[in-house]
Amino acid sequence: MHTTKKDNTSQLQIGEWTIIPLENCLLKNDQKIVVIPKVMDLLLYFSKYANQVISIQQLSEALWPDEFVGDNAIYNLIGQLRKALGDNTAQPVYIETLSKKGYRLIADVIHPTSFNTTKEPLNENHEVKLKIKIKKWLVVVLLMLIITYLLSVTLPTSETKTKKLPLAQQHYSLGQFHLNRGQAHNIQKAISYFQLSLSIEPDYIDSMLELGFAYWQLSQVEGNSRSTYSNKAKELAKKMQKMAPTDANILALAYLTNSQEKRKLAPHEWLKEYDNDQLTHRTFIAFSMLYFDEGKIDAAIELQNRALHLCANCAYIYNALSTSQLIKGQLENAFSNFQLYLELDEGQVNNPLKEFGYSNLKLSKLKATIKWIEKNEIDHDALGPKQRNSLALFYLSMRQPQKAQQLMQTASKGQDDSFFTLYTLAALHGAQQDQQLSHAFFEKRATRYPDNKRFVLSVTYSWWIGGDPDKALDLLKRSNVLNDDLSVLQNSADIGLIQLYGALLLANAQYEDGHKILQALATRFELGLLASSEQAYMAYAQTLALLGKNHLALQEIETTLASGWVEDFNNNWWYLENDPFFKNLSGMPQFGDLVETHKNKISLLAE
Repeated sequence: MHTTKKDNTSQLQIGEWTIIPLENCLLKNDQKIVVIPKVMDLLLYFSKYANQVISIQQLSEALWPDEFVGDNAIYNLIGQLRKALGDNTAQPVYIETLSKKGYRLIADVIHPTSFNTTKEPLNENHEVKLKIKIKKWLVVVLLMLIITYLLSVTLPTSETKTKKLPLAQQHYSLGQFHLNRGQAHNIQKAISYFQLSLSIEPDYIDSMLELGFAYWQLSQVEGNSRSTYSNKAKELAKKMQKMAPTDANILALAYLTNSQEKRKLAPHEWLKEYDNDQLTHRTFIAFSMLYFDEGKIDAAIELQNRALHLCANCAYIYNALSTSQLIKGQLENAFSNFQLYLELDEGQVNNPLKEFGYSNLKLSKLKATIKWIEKNEIDHDALGPKQRNSLALFYLSMRQPQKAQQLMQTASKGQDDSFFTLYTLAALHGAQQDQQLSHAFFEKRATRYPDNKRFVLSVTYSWWIGGDPDKALDLLKRSNVLNDDLSVLQNSADIGLIQLYGALLLANAQYEDGHKILQALATRFELGLLASSEQAYMAYAQTLALLGKNHLALQEIETTLASGWVEDFNNNWWYLENDPFFKNLSGMPQFGDLVETHKNKISLLAE
């Protein structure tokens, strides 16, 4: 089989979905789903061989014809495709799993005339492919014999170099293996292998480039030696620029090793000028880290997905992506990618997350995560800032603020003031009901990153919770983040923004305008026009409570808690009983009973 090429004019129908390959998107009614190119390649491949069983090996050969990838890369793509199609493994409508055999597209496929629908028999195609491979190898062997003969005649001194290169490549490959795992001790091992490779072949530029990125990557996780490793990467970048002055990845490394003040272009400007097909996953991840540190999480996720497209079995990419998704509140994707990271990392076994698969964050998933953390006896002192912050937020969701505070003690002394750390400290103090200190951290973050509207929005929430709704409303209006058109609501951040606006209008006695906005939002929930998840259902309950529909709000809270909802401290910084949207419910016995039941469920997780 060979990969189906995307036709510039083709559209096809698969079940209820209209597929537009050129735009990597799926359409159904008013719904538009955009997928990464590899997922579209997979879907097109399935469509070409609809109703035929396709093995994992065949998918791997078709989607990655020139490289070896593990089975996890296929599992990940299948999971993403099923999610995009709204399919599930228990009762599949699109992708059927056949145990120990492979997968089959079972939905109806309608091809346009411009789309090649010729179906090649699987066995015949393999025979043709085998013949082509044999011919290619014969050509390669013949060329190698000719080159060897010419070298032996014209360059007799190159015999030693010819013997050295395979050994240098072997060390280079081992270095790549460890670097792709991403942890500090893995990077140190990678550095040793790249250095061995260069001791054998000093001008082996591939090893040199990977060594440079390894040094730079280590400078991001080893705070005490940051400048040392950064300078080593900088020296290598200068050396390589003399060897290959136009190589985009070498230029990227040179850019990364410059201080922020010395960079002539902002990261997005550099990418706009130099982004091409030559950039590797290493470059994309490095720039995603720059975006991450600037608080531009959406841009970081975009680059991380591009990196994943280039290296689907690189554990460190899944780790970076899961961290970004965690901050954005994309908990399902974050947990799924973290699971794939653990599986690819090889050193971690018996991971309890495996048994839950691609499910929403619920009580059971939170319990599995905490148990896994405790089982693996994580050394808190060895955690990098991002891992430490993520773990602290998990502890807050577990209603264990004491553990979160212990983790954040070093950061609270002012040694780390990155945007993620400032948010985590603000969330920690918010959970502890210290609104004044929580507000101070939000103010500091917004001051440091004035162009980030999401950070400004946090300050708005903080003013409201702190008892100054007039100042909060004024800041919200001045921040230029409002859009009165509810038809453009796309995610939880948009929903939260409209909720906050309505709540602030009510708090400032603008009852008619506040009720109008909140009622329109509630109607969209009831019509099923907004996302359906535990977090969205709780947002609906919050909207009902703001409208004074307390009985309906309590019913919705009870249903949502029964489905396994937990507090998400990646987006909010309060517990259910302190939720500012539920002020109308405080003091009601039924609400108190729901809170106590919820707290008991959480407390049982740590037992």
